[in-house]
Amino acid sequence: GKKQGVRYRLPTYIDDERILSISDAGGEEAFEIFEKDREESVCRFDDLEADMGRPLKVKVDPDGERVAFTNHRYEIFILDLEDGELEKIDQSSYSRISGLDWSPNGDFLAFAFPNSKSTSEIRVYDLEEDEVQSITQGQFVDTNPVFDPKGRYLYFLSRRDFNPVYDEVFFEASFPQTTKP
Repeated sequence: GKKQGVRYRLPTYIDDERILSISDAGGEEAFEIFEKDREESVCRFDDLEADMGRPLKVKVDPDGERVAFTNHRYEIFILDLEDGELEKIDQSSYSRISGLDWSPNGDFLAFAFPNSKSTSEIRVYDLEEDEVQSITQGQFVDTNPVFDPKGRYLYFLSRRDFNPVYDEVFFEASFPQTTKP
């Protein structure tokens, strides 16, 4: 990219030859694709139909065809890197969406969705059916979903193990180790 006057954020590899980054080269932030051995971007997505906001988390799919990202307005989007089509998947009313992970075949996107001020659930977006489904019940804080390498299982962290530990000084119980895989 340009060495002066432009800020680049959240660089990530698309494949062995291309890198995706966010830059403010045109005055507004937009995704740009760079080839490894070129200084100038080969593609800039600055004419999107929807307002993408300020991206915070970015995850490229295994095929390098799409990128999922979350923004500061608690939204999650998928940007098609071939045709520049931007699709809003979901939006929370409580906090930022986090923990993005694509299935190995690129057909599903898992993410942690805040469903209240103090809880979150794991949701999965099915690209073929174009629908979002909750995988957990949303009674705890479920975060960081990750597909196994073959795509058979979805692992996540959850704050749901409430075994009290008694303090020897203050004579009260606390729950310091609630998070378990």
